[in-house]
Amino acid sequence: MSRISIVIPVLNEACSLPRLLTALTTQTVQPAEVIVVDGGSTDGTPDLVRTWAVAHPQLPVRLLPNPQRHIPHALNLGIAAAQGEIIVRLDGHARPAPDYLEQCLRALAESGAEIVGGTWLIRPGASGPVAEAIALAVSSPLGAGDALYRLPGSRAQVVDTVPFGCFRRELWQRLGGYNGALLTNEDYEFATRARK
Repeated sequence: MSRISIVIPVLNEACSLPRLLTALTTQTVQPAEVIVVDGGSTDGTPDLVRTWAVAHPQLPVRLLPNPQRHIPHALNLGIAAAQGEIIVRLDGHARPAPDYLEQCLRALAESGAEIVGGTWLIRPGASGPVAEAIALAVSSPLGAGDALYRLPGSRAQVVDTVPFGCFRRELWQRLGGYNGALLTNEDYEFATRARK
């Protein structure tokens, strides 16, 4: 089985990162390593990562600094340091299903796609009617547009991009990494180059 490296760019994710790290310990296929790349958090995120790593030695977690602070730089730093053949890019607020890594590996092997990922289950980020309305809007066909990963019940199909993509490290090397000049849409641009 291929070794999986999880790369997580973070900035001030102390409130949500423990839930993600805990979710990674319950995956049906365990990652070989988790690399958290911190963009200068001021909320204690780096200390939290160090403490969590000591308390959970079954999941190797490393913390890297990201002096550039932007996500594409964090991804490139993390992937360059990764030892796995398979890279899974997550965010600090992600909550992967227990079989997410297993399903990604299967899709990567069976689909012939360069990058694979799953659908989002959109939940309100806070309590209250405004947060509920936002979650409802972005998971509706009108709010999601062509981002099919935001629509409940989407089937496996060819799409422009996926959130929390899984790909071979070799693809990242062949494409020259993520575009560090972009401050947003780095995943979409990376997927565009992969499709070409």
